[in-house]
Amino acid sequence: MRSLSLVPALALGLIFSLPGFLRADEDPSKIDVDKDYKAMEEDLSLDSLFKLGQKVTSVSGTAMDLWDAPAAVHVVTGDDMKRRGNTSIAEALRFVPGLQVGQFSPSGFAVGSRGFADRYTANLLVLIDGRTVYTNLFSGTFWDRQDMILEDVDRIEVIRGPGATLWGANAVNGVINVVTKRAKDTQGGLLSMDVGNLEKNVSLRYGGQIGDDQWYRAYIKGRDLNEFKGYGSNEGLDDGYQNLTSGFKHEWQADADTLLTLQGDLYRSHDMQERYFRTNRNFQYFDPSIVGPAPIGPNVPGNEAIFRGPSDSQVTTANLMATLKHDYDASNGYQIKAYWDHDQYNNASAFQAHRNTYDIDFRNWLELNQSNNFIWGVASRANTDTVSANRDFVVDPLNGRNYIYSAFAQNTTELVEDRLWAMYGSKVEWNSVTGVEIQPSARLTLKINDDNSIWAAASRAVQTPGRLQADMNSRFNIETNGGPLGPIGTPVTWTGLQNPKSEVLQCLELGWRTRPIESLTIDTAAFINDYEQLISYSTSSGIPVTRQFNNDGSARAHGYESHIKWQASDDLVLGAGLTYTKFDEQGAVPTYMLNGELHWQFIENWSFHTVQYWTSPYSTGSLDTAVDINPYLRSDFGLSWAARQDMDISFWVKNAFDAQHPEMGVGQFDAMGEVPRSFLLQLTYKF
Repeated sequence: MRSLSLVPALALGLIFSLPGFLRADEDPSKIDVDKDYKAMEEDLSLDSLFKLGQKVTSVSGTAMDLWDAPAAVHVVTGDDMKRRGNTSIAEALRFVPGLQVGQFSPSGFAVGSRGFADRYTANLLVLIDGRTVYTNLFSGTFWDRQDMILEDVDRIEVIRGPGATLWGANAVNGVINVVTKRAKDTQGGLLSMDVGNLEKNVSLRYGGQIGDDQWYRAYIKGRDLNEFKGYGSNEGLDDGYQNLTSGFKHEWQADADTLLTLQGDLYRSHDMQERYFRTNRNFQYFDPSIVGPAPIGPNVPGNEAIFRGPSDSQVTTANLMATLKHDYDASNGYQIKAYWDHDQYNNASAFQAHRNTYDIDFRNWLELNQSNNFIWGVASRANTDTVSANRDFVVDPLNGRNYIYSAFAQNTTELVEDRLWAMYGSKVEWNSVTGVEIQPSARLTLKINDDNSIWAAASRAVQTPGRLQADMNSRFNIETNGGPLGPIGTPVTWTGLQNPKSEVLQCLELGWRTRPIESLTIDTAAFINDYEQLISYSTSSGIPVTRQFNNDGSARAHGYESHIKWQASDDLVLGAGLTYTKFDEQGAVPTYMLNGELHWQFIENWSFHTVQYWTSPYSTGSLDTAVDINPYLRSDFGLSWAARQDMDISFWVKNAFDAQHPEMGVGQFDAMGEVPRSFLLQLTYKF
């Protein structure tokens, strides 16, 4: 518990040691972004979201109009998630152009931006209220652990493309920033329930007030997910999932310009199942003469080699974050954010790990003059972990420490009044794995008129190797039938990077936003990505088989993304998106992805919703578990009823026209499930 008190104490110590130039000048013209979003939430008519200006903070570090942002940005609002029947953050990302979202188990999602989709989302930096949930241990994000009450999510800001100048390493192919609502705006009680053949969720939240200047909320949420059926099979995988999440948020409005926030979450899950690792028919470890068929049931048809065994895993995570934000006026202010993040992972068939992250970040934004707005900051982060083998997984050394020190500066210059802006800057980081990393960017925005805006960007970003990539040593056996080793199996050994280097992306982007008529908006972006020093692997011949990780991979990609919104009438909203992505050398990603949605309030208090997703064929998976995914269409239909002012009821049919289909391959130690048709009844009651 001593660690819990360290973060707020450190934050308060910095607060009182701020230099004297940080002084408060009250300005009645100050913009309150939170009030802007509250106004949006109070008017949930179908056309309200199109008439109010959408603000984003993840591009410039301060609130700016999405229309003027020089980046490929998409915002998913809380109302969007409600209208699409979403039950998780990962599911809410399906409709974002440029993102590939595939589900492979009841709790497992793979998310990728402009390619590289995998279960850990390795090339995306994911934030919740500015706290990084990207874990250095696994080089990515566990989406099942990012569980929260979606009614408390204000918006999800998604940047496709690099965001490293502001957010640092691992913000390579994008940044996903989940912003929750203020405690002040979630007063009273909320009961939310989802009941269906695939999932059951129950959430309870209550918010209150202390005096005239403090607000709080606390919540608890439980999930129970039923099993999927195996790839090409009608048999269940026994991969059901249960978890329990709780948390709180407390705000103190010290004065009109100063807000201090303390928040935290606790997550617990237990997963007990038997998992299979299937290989394709071109299994490259062995000579075909020593690999025979090893059928173990209809859920793994036609495999030449199988790894199987129990996978009893337990996960506990906790976090605590303190944030102090002070605004001098509309264009000047500072923020201090400090957090502690902890997780424990124990898998009976692999390893157990304990990880802690300590982070402190200071940012200051200044209006230098009428034409220049400047933001700068410094940060420090420490990652510590202990990894020990339960069976066949070894990391050397067992105790790991990784330190990151960084500083950044970014300036926005108005080159032509109300027409042309330049945003430029760089982040300089030092980390204890790869040393110094420099991540600059330069962006331009040209506002042709009120209805047309063009932007362009050039950026560099890096992804640092994770602990397991750098230090992993693993050994296990592949079962064979008819080979020289018989039921004993063929041993396979993994070895981590010998000389770790960061993966590097050089990116060029061009975008256009237009409003040909008042009710229609079109947002497009094109990109060229050049990747170097990608982590790949080499495989030895003979027995035992040794696989060595290296930094010798490269790739080049280009693509196009477009999203359209049309307010056809006061009661009818339509949207559509197109994504085209092409890799010249490697990358498992659909060449085309299409989506569409329709929301129709056909009578008072009743609404009809449909959301459609389609992907072209592609090969998916990791290492030797690649499979071919045929084109699939996922069709979701929902009917919503505002039964009372304080109660909403919805019924959804998801994947309506397909009994089950595969969406994404996974790693070697997880069964690949197919997404089934499901039915869901949702109820939200405020008291």
